[in-house]
Amino acid sequence: MSPHPAYVWLVCTIGLAQTVNPAGAASSYPATITRIVDGDTITVTAGSHEVIVRLQDIDAPESVAGGSHGARCDAERRLGVIAKARLKQLLPVGAIVSVRPAYLDRYGRTVAHIEWNGDDLGDELVTRGIARRWSYGFESKPDWC
Repeated sequence: MSPHPAYVWLVCTIGLAQTVNPAGAASSYPATITRIVDGDTITVTAGSHEVIVRLQDIDAPESVAGGSHGARCDAERRLGVIAKARLKQLLPVGAIVSVRPAYLDRYGRTVAHIEWNGDDLGDELVTRGIARRWSYGFESKPDWC
């Protein structure tokens, strides 16, 4: 029986983080932005690993309607499209960032702080009004409707 893919990914992430900084998995590692998924989720490449990263401690509106994880109303979807576009302007594909992973969420994404140009990306998104403070899994999501 093969190990769960999330377990394999976590072991690879810990190994990558330890390779970059032997202090352990809580350390940061460099990665390249490959895609902006939405206003609070990005895809990065670190070494040969592609990782989906959910930004820690923030929430941005959803850019896709419907489903259990989509926008709850048209207003949220419109705001989500704007948030995604503004994040693309702020953080170009190819940018080198520092990823500080915290844990895997229930969807298998890495929840992490991202630093770019010396600034915490989540703080920057909140300051610019693209996102709101939110503790993933610990409180209700902000209402964007």
